[in-house]
Amino acid sequence: MARLAKDHGLEIFRIAEAEIHGGSVCFFLGKKGIRPVESSVTNMVRREHELDQAGMVASFVTGASAATLELGAMVRTLSAQGKIVDCYGASAKGVTVLNAAGLTKKEIRQCLDASPRKHGRYVPGVNVPIRPMW
Repeated sequence: MARLAKDHGLEIFRIAEAEIHGGSVCFFLGKKGIRPVESSVTNMVRREHELDQAGMVASFVTGASAATLELGAMVRTLSAQGKIVDCYGASAKGVTVLNAAGLTKKEIRQCLDASPRKHGRYVPGVNVPIRPMW
């Protein structure tokens, strides 16, 4: 995030953590040099460095990549066998996984979601139709 901010003349001046979704991070950005950089930023950088040094970042990347490849292969195999594959829930995280696995409407018939606001729309990037659960 710091590199992205820097590329646009911004900097992170505060970081807040939230418990939503098992742990999330909120970044507060501003024009470089306008606000003092809070200790929350240096503390997060230190924690990330410690995780990286412990090999946890590389381990996570390896595991996530393997799981994504496995999911894509499994769904493509099922689809090639003539089986119907539907998704349950059109969440942002699910959209990310489908896109990362390279899955499309060729393999997935539909995505069922409880939110009426999503019905009749399509999963971004994979073009799978979103339909009501019930």
